[in-house]
Amino acid sequence: MTTRAEDGSITVLVIGYVAIAAVLIAAGIDVSKVFLAQRALSSAADAAAVAAAEGVDTARIYDGPDLRCGVPLSLDPLVADTLARAHIADSSPDLDRAFTSIDQPRTTVTGSTVTVALRGRVRVPFGHLLSWLGIRESDGSVVVTEQASATSPVAGTPASC
Repeated sequence: MTTRAEDGSITVLVIGYVAIAAVLIAAGIDVSKVFLAQRALSSAADAAAVAAAEGVDTARIYDGPDLRCGVPLSLDPLVADTLARAHIADSSPDLDRAFTSIDQPRTTVTGSTVTVALRGRVRVPFGHLLSWLGIRESDGSVVVTEQASATSPVAGTPASC
């Protein structure tokens, strides 16, 4: 037999478990959206870096007096940046589904390697939950950054002829 003081204790327990389950589901949805957006941004950065690694200095190819057999070609930072930006612009329809905004890529050329850095904002459905953890911006979005590098096959080490 139960006493009057125990009546309804199961209801409180079920309500507590349902609340915990709802918070876990909402947090799982937010984390999944950020994870998938980060993968999309990583893929776009990889592809932009590969495209930018094709940005050889064409002026040196046609006008360079020191260009001869076995001398590696140099990468033009301006051409590499233009190619990276063009590739991100081509990828924009796919990225727009995951991001509220994407900053212009930052492209750096070091020797025969091109590095492309991207930064985007993802709005998460239950962003107020992430505010408890302190990992979201004031507008309810999460900032995702990715960086990728690619080495140009034609701007490598000197070859023998």
